[in-house]
Amino acid sequence: MAAPISLVSRVTQNLEAPRLDAMDYLGYNAGLAGTATADQAAGATAPDKWPAAESVLSDESKKYRLTASAVSSDGVSEQTLFKSTAEGTLGKAKLVEEQAAGGSSIRIAAPEGETGIKFPAPAGGSEHNLFNLSVSLPLAPEVTESVVAVDPAAERALLGSAGDFLAPLEKAPPADARNAGAIGRYFEGLFTTGIGLDQLEEGPDFLGVKLKYWAPLMTQYQQAKRNGQLTADSQAIPLIVRSGTSLDLKYNVKIEEIDESGKVVKDVGTVSRSLDKDYLPFVSKDPFVLSWPGSTDHSSLLGATGNFNQGLYTPATWSTDFAAAPKYTDGEEAANGAVDKTAVPGEWVTINRLPEKSANGTPVDQTQREPVDERSYRENLATGEKTAAPLAMVYGTFDPAAVAEAAGDVNKLPLGGYDPTPFTLVKDAEGKDVPATELEPR
Repeated sequence: MAAPISLVSRVTQNLEAPRLDAMDYLGYNAGLAGTATADQAAGATAPDKWPAAESVLSDESKKYRLTASAVSSDGVSEQTLFKSTAEGTLGKAKLVEEQAAGGSSIRIAAPEGETGIKFPAPAGGSEHNLFNLSVSLPLAPEVTESVVAVDPAAERALLGSAGDFLAPLEKAPPADARNAGAIGRYFEGLFTTGIGLDQLEEGPDFLGVKLKYWAPLMTQYQQAKRNGQLTADSQAIPLIVRSGTSLDLKYNVKIEEIDESGKVVKDVGTVSRSLDKDYLPFVSKDPFVLSWPGSTDHSSLLGATGNFNQGLYTPATWSTDFAAAPKYTDGEEAANGAVDKTAVPGEWVTINRLPEKSANGTPVDQTQREPVDERSYRENLATGEKTAAPLAMVYGTFDPAAVAEAAGDVNKLPLGGYDPTPFTLVKDAEGKDVPATELEPR
C-alpha cells in the first residue's frame, strides 16, 4: 500500500485445517440413487458414466506411520517449525447394505481391524467417505499480519492502474452502516427469502458490489456469535486482502508402512505443499489438502460443491495489543557529523499459539508448537481496553508482486482495510502548535 492512514490491528489466524486424502473411491452405488441424478443440473456425472471403484489402500488393514512437519526457509538455510508423528492401521472401506424400516440403507464401513490415525488435538482423527480416506493433520503455523486503514481514492491516485484492485472499497458502506450483527443477519436472511444459483456463483449483490466471499463471512459470523465474540459494538470491516502469504512455508507428510515392531516395511513416499498463492486471509474455504501418492480426486463426479466447502472458517483473532515504538536518544557527535543513537526497544507480543481447545472441546497439547515473541509497534494507543471483535468483509484480493511491478517499490502490507475516520491536526509541519482542526480523508 502506498499511503496507509493508520495501523488498525494485528490479526492472527491458524492458516488451514490440513488433511491427507488417500484415494478410496467406492464407485456409484445404490446409496446415491436420486442424489446424483438430481444434482446433474449442478454438473454431476450421470450414474452410468461413473468410473469403477479404485483405492490406494489394501483390502486388509496395514499399519502406517505418518510424520507431519513444516519447514520455513530464509533462502540460505531451512528451519523446522514443528514435527509430529502418529501411527495406526488403515485399509480399504466397504459399502454395507442394511435393512431398515421402509427399505434398505447403504453406509460406508471401515475394514475389520482398522484403528485409524489420530494426531494430537486440535487435529481430529481419520474417516472414510465416498471418495477418500481423510486423515486430519496438525495445524500449520499461525500467521500474524497487519490490517491498515487506507483511503482507496487517494491510493488509486498514487498507484495509477496498479491500484484498480481497491475500486470495490469505494462502494463500501459508510462507517455508521457497518454493524456486524445487522450485516450477518442480512446474509442469513438470503436463505430465508431464497437465493439463485447465479447468486451463489457470482456472489449476492451487497450495496452494488458482488460479494464473492459472502459464504465465509456468514460462517464466521455464525461461529463468532455462537462463541460470544460479537457484541452490539462489533463492526464489519471491508477489506482487500493479499493473495498468498509472506510466509515461506512448506508442509510435508512422510508416509511409511511399518510392522508390529515399528520397523519400516515400505517407504510409501513424502507429499508436500507450499503455502503461497492458495491462501487468502479470512476466506480460505478449501482445506490445505495433501494427496497420498498415487491418488486421484474423483469428488468432481458430484459436480460443483458451491461456496460451502469443508474447511476452517474459525474467526481470526484481532488484536490492538501493540508495543510502544522504541525511543531513540542522541549520544556523542562524531567529527563527520554522525550522531551516536541508542534505542530502548518496546515490549514483545506473543504469537503462534495453538487453540486452547479442539473442535470437540478436548484440551490441546500446547507443546506441539513453540510460541514466538515479536514486536508490533504503534504509537499513542490506549492500552488495557478490550475492543469489540470485528467481522471481516472481504471485497477482493490483490497480488503484491503485480502491484510492485506496476507501481515500483511500494510498501506492500499483507492486508488492506478501508475505514478512514476524521482526525485532528494539532501541529504544523515544523512541529509547532496550531489551532485544533478536524480533517476528513478525501
